[in-house]
Amino acid sequence: MKKSHWLAVSPLVLIGGACVLVLSAGSVAWASGSPSPTAPAAPTPAAGFQTTVLSQQVSPSTKTQVFSATSNGSNVTASVPPGAFGNENVELVITEPKLSDLTGSLSSLGLASYSLGAGVGVEVVNPSTGQPLTATFAAPILVSITSSSITSSSKVIEFPSTGSPFVVSNASVTSGKAVVSITSDPGFAIASPTSTAVVPGATTPVTGKNFLSEGLLAAFLIVAGSSVVLVARRHA
Repeated sequence: MKKSHWLAVSPLVLIGGACVLVLSAGSVAWASGSPSPTAPAAPTPAAGFQTTVLSQQVSPSTKTQVFSATSNGSNVTASVPPGAFGNENVELVITEPKLSDLTGSLSSLGLASYSLGAGVGVEVVNPSTGQPLTATFAAPILVSITSSSITSSSKVIEFPSTGSPFVVSNASVTSGKAVVSITSDPGFAIASPTSTAVVPGATTPVTGKNFLSEGLLAAFLIVAGSSVVLVARRHA
């Protein structure tokens, strides 16, 4: 026999000689053996981005809203444009990664000579369910990371909740700042070339030998010698 769910109802009411079933709001029940309704599976934050540094409620607005936080010692801002989440109230969560847990990906990305100096995760949560939004944002969020460890040669690496990390090709990177546009909930880390340390008090290397002083001395000796010869001839 096919199983079906049923609705709990309040007592019968007699109206105009007819029996009417009055449904009670919120009185939905499920027959034994029927599967319970479940919320759709939501993505989990990227591995290593679990430390929350900002949790801020965002309501619909006609203006761009900017939220700031500090992650790994870097200044982070998330600019939310109007209509990014439709008419929903959401919770914007900014997380800080443990950079040492992410360094293993550098070699596989061909960045073995780089090191991670900054990172940030962005998550948008439905406050009624406590779960991240599953749909892409209606308008992209601009995430800016400001840090002295960022150079014009730095690379922005995205760590998605599923799949392998990759270098973001359209990120804007300048000295001291990286900006990336997002429409979902990834995590990011900034990889910069490892600089060679300078030893204090070390001498500056010189290529080639400095012949300037020796050349001047030779010229002086030639002129002096010529003068002595001329004087000797005059006396002779």
